[in-house]
Amino acid sequence: MGVLNRVRELFNRSDDDAETAPEIQLDLEARRAQLAELEDALRTLARAMADEQSRMRNPGWRGRVDDLRFAANEAGRLAHEGFDLAALHDLAAEVRPLYGRGVVPPEYQPYVTEHERVLAATERLRADMPSERGPAS
Repeated sequence: MGVLNRVRELFNRSDDDAETAPEIQLDLEARRAQLAELEDALRTLARAMADEQSRMRNPGWRGRVDDLRFAANEAGRLAHEGFDLAALHDLAAEVRPLYGRGVVPPEYQPYVTEHERVLAATERLRADMPSERGPAS
């Protein structure tokens, strides 16, 4: 079968032919606790960074604080409105580290503890939980 035929087949499939991903049974209570921890960690870091009035005049700095606040609001919204595994992973992907691996830039040195808390909370949100499972086989 040629490439053109494969593309045609792909676009001509009905929704009934499409493979569906198995649904994972989430541990909602544990995941809501993770979202609450992430929200609190993000708000704590955003508050600490926003307290630097001289830096808040810098649009880049202010933008990072706004990004942190947005992610915190999203974590709170998901915890209250509902979520699936994809939404949790999307949120975790939205949280950008302040700096890369290695030496911490001087401007971020005062926020290392708060930043590490955010990263740890994000990693926990991404990780599989033993209490979660796919459909019964």
